[in-house]
Amino acid sequence: MIEEARLTELAQMERDDVFSLTLNTDPSLAQNQRPNPAYRIWMHGAVQRLLRRLPPDARQRAEPAAQRVLAHVGAMPQQGRGLAIFGGPDLWETWSVPFPLPNHLAYGRPDTVPLLWAMHEYAPYAILLVAHDRARLLIAYLGRAAVVEEIELDMHPEQWRFKTGRMATSSRRTGTGVGRGEQSSAYEARVLAEHHRFWRDVAKAAARTLTARRIDRLILGGDAEAAGAVSTALPGPLRDAVIGTAAVAAYASPAEIEASALPIALADHHARERRLVRSIAEERRTGGIGVDGAAATLNALAAGTLRVVVAARDMHAPAWICSGCGRVAATASRCAVCGGEPRGLALPQALPLLASRHGAALELVDAAAASPLTDGIGGLLRRRVNAN
Repeated sequence: MIEEARLTELAQMERDDVFSLTLNTDPSLAQNQRPNPAYRIWMHGAVQRLLRRLPPDARQRAEPAAQRVLAHVGAMPQQGRGLAIFGGPDLWETWSVPFPLPNHLAYGRPDTVPLLWAMHEYAPYAILLVAHDRARLLIAYLGRAAVVEEIELDMHPEQWRFKTGRMATSSRRTGTGVGRGEQSSAYEARVLAEHHRFWRDVAKAAARTLTARRIDRLILGGDAEAAGAVSTALPGPLRDAVIGTAAVAAYASPAEIEASALPIALADHHARERRLVRSIAEERRTGGIGVDGAAATLNALAAGTLRVVVAARDMHAPAWICSGCGRVAATASRCAVCGGEPRGLALPQALPLLASRHGAALELVDAAAASPLTDGIGGLLRRRVNAN
């Protein structure tokens, strides 16, 4: 499983001798079902092209790690739908993940952007499947869902007592009780009341778990009546967190649940991305707290005034970092703070490091979502800048 803390460590490494490789190994793709799957063909070509571009000395240093990457991918069995490798002298990290990753290869500073994007794309959400007598709460993360809580209705009808009233004279003579219909109605009413109590308890339990885990997205499924009753019983803030209803039975298998819930979660995530970008563009247009374009965003980042930076995962722009104090700049000039020499970086590869150093949250989005932003990058300031 991908560990964000480890990705942060990799992004902060001061080294320039690491191969960063991600591959789409999805076995359901026709091109990956051949004896020599498409991702291996792409990888071999990408590695050879990269090595040819390196100066002779750097190529000689990179060759052992390159051969190890090629040998590992060539020998490994197909598993998962995505593969990530970070390889260099005294460094070897691999992750096989249950979702596709883009085919991407970089050499130099560890490039964690594809994996960070995946962590945003497949961020945690909850799935609550409810029946009349049972509920399951699952947490989905990085393309996999696991049951974290199961609740069953504890009902004891044998202990129930019903008052039926006095029988009529004719009924006493025939031995037939007229209270049977009334008793049946009372029994059905009691069962319905027990179901509603159960659904309220399910709503309370889900609220506690999601609050404790800080999860703000919930998908409901199972029996329509039961799911509707639980939705109504949810506390107000959690009711607003319901992002959709999955057409899946309460007793469905994990694979069926994932297949039904994931498209809902992805659609919600992409909608949130678009809203965030629209808010930046609107704030920028009205002179508010929005900035966009590589130069303006990096300048705000260097000044420590940027609260969140948003960038397309496949954008391309240069940046420079001061070799003395580590401040980032959009131009290759001496640092205005300490006079240090600038060192070239590439975006978005350097963004995890830069955002961490300058106290900004990083959101990586796809190219379509970032299209309203100049250069595919922008952000929101911590506060409005005084124009005077």
